[in-house]
Amino acid sequence: MKTKFFLLTLLCLFLLSVTGHAQPGMPTPEEQQAAAQQAKKDSIKSSMRLNWNSRTSNLLTMSVLNDPDVRVAFGVSDEQYEQILDAQHPLKEPVMSRMQSSPEVQKVEETMKAIVDKAPNPPPTTGGYVPQMLGLDGESLKKLLDLQKVRNSLMRVASAEACLGILTPEQERKINESLLVSMEALEIGRPLVSPRMFEALDLTDAQKQQMKILEQEFEPELEKHLENIANARIKLGDKISATLQKQEGETLREKAESANKDLAIDPELKEILDDIQSRQKAFATQFMAEMGKRKILTNEQWARLQTLFDDPPEYAKVFGRVLRGEHLTKTNGSSESGESSSSSGQKGNDKREESRSGGWQPGPGSWRPGDAIPEQYRQERNSRFPRGTE
Repeated sequence: MKTKFFLLTLLCLFLLSVTGHAQPGMPTPEEQQAAAQQAKKDSIKSSMRLNWNSRTSNLLTMSVLNDPDVRVAFGVSDEQYEQILDAQHPLKEPVMSRMQSSPEVQKVEETMKAIVDKAPNPPPTTGGYVPQMLGLDGESLKKLLDLQKVRNSLMRVASAEACLGILTPEQERKINESLLVSMEALEIGRPLVSPRMFEALDLTDAQKQQMKILEQEFEPELEKHLENIANARIKLGDKISATLQKQEGETLREKAESANKDLAIDPELKEILDDIQSRQKAFATQFMAEMGKRKILTNEQWARLQTLFDDPPEYAKVFGRVLRGEHLTKTNGSSESGESSSSSGQKGNDKREESRSGGWQPGPGSWRPGDAIPEQYRQERNSRFPRGTE
């Protein structure tokens, strides 16, 4: 990833994550700080789980479709894109109808209502409420907050499922192939793999069931991975915060630009990022090794996966560049030069052709075809990895 894009991405992630975590009314500043830190960690882990869980992993892809170059690469029409935007909106029919008809959601909301009805300070008759302001005892407050997390997760599931069927099977396959190819682009804080990605290899129903079992049984390893990455992400945020606070400037933009220059040469920041990437690679390698031990994939599917690593298709290259922040056009439909998409369509095509001719160039320190997982596959396919079905 280019340093400029990468560090600006980190700054944006940090600025978006530092708000909304503190919980008012904690007895002591120390306890409040600890609660805020834990809430931040929980938020990071929850976000990462979205991209691992086979029920919600498509949300990452749907967000990347905001980029027009990705839509062009996958052949996503304007009509499909509008349907996706509607499907992800929490107050529109696709999500609302799924939430209202879900027995899981109904049970959670009934339990939440029972707790709120007993609160010393009743919530307002209109609008939402802040749980900490209801005057609940510690145990009841914790239950309510935990239930809110469950409900939020169910809403994300509803949003993800509302997007199903909008894209064609061919588009879904291309997207899953691109996710497999672009594992290294997810290094900032998401798990490198999702069991759902491997559906690009045309899994049978029996293989899909095996993947579901592996996903469930891999939970302890996933939890350890999420904990380690969340700690590293918090350390990363603290580093960015400390660097921002040292900067001089009248506006946040000026401070961010100055901080970006300092972070670009900061050895501690590089050490944190290297640690995150190393852990991500190790997690992906461990998961794929377990797939091999369980003989989930056939030899043909392993070979197809290797081919994707070694010679990724063009749409996967475009997808990877966007994930790394190397946008060819802005997400509002304008080109980098500021021209409208209608007046610069040919230039946009020229940019894509120029990019294609230049080949795929992973960022410094990024995973490349031949590194880690593919190399392990080459060396261990006939020894450590049990052979699949011929």
